[in-house]
Amino acid sequence: MTDLEHFRSTCIQLLAVLDAETTRLMQLVCARTTSGYIWDEAVRRQRDAYSAWLDYLNEPVPGACVYPASPTAAPTESGHGERHLYLAWHNPSR
Repeated sequence: MTDLEHFRSTCIQLLAVLDAETTRLMQLVCARTTSGYIWDEAVRRQRDAYSAWLDYLNEPVPGACVYPASPTAAPTESGHGERHLYLAWHNPSR
């Protein structure tokens, strides 16, 4: 499995867990159960699922470089170009 395939697979798994926990919260809202132990536990599980997904997305990626989105972007009022970044995959085998 390549790094990109592993990344996609892990993201899909983490997002499936996050979706399930968010759905559980919405079911509790529909049932008007927005307090108490059951609610607190569901919120904790949803928060943990979101944190796990976010932590995975923010892990450093070996071989990846960050570049400005547009090297020729016009300066903004602060004198800097666009602050948006994109990730460029470096494939040394090319």
